[in-house]
Amino acid sequence: MSRDRLSELTGVTVGELQNYEAGKQDIYYAVAEKLSEALKIDISLLLDDYTAFLSPGYGNRIKAIRETTGLSQKAFAERLGINRGTVAIWEIEHHHPSRKNYEILRKVKPRGVV
Repeated sequence: MSRDRLSELTGVTVGELQNYEAGKQDIYYAVAEKLSEALKIDISLLLDDYTAFLSPGYGNRIKAIRETTGLSQKAFAERLGINRGTVAIWEIEHHHPSRKNYEILRKVKPRGVV
């Protein structure tokens, strides 16, 4: 399928498609969903661990990670070196963590684990 045709089917610009193909831009869930449907492939082929984590419900996943630590949003944010408001907007899915912050989240240890 040509990029032009894929663009027509998905509403994703040809430039964005080129950036995805070149690895210059992450493919987030909403776009991956459109692409997988148009290409008739499994969506997981278009997502890496980070972008899969950011699929709908990521706020609950972040909250679950925080709750394993037994920390408040404020204390959790301090532990991560970010603002409490950042944790709050992640948990309500108004913004998502950067790849760097995702890597930090992956390393969070539950309460009682050293």
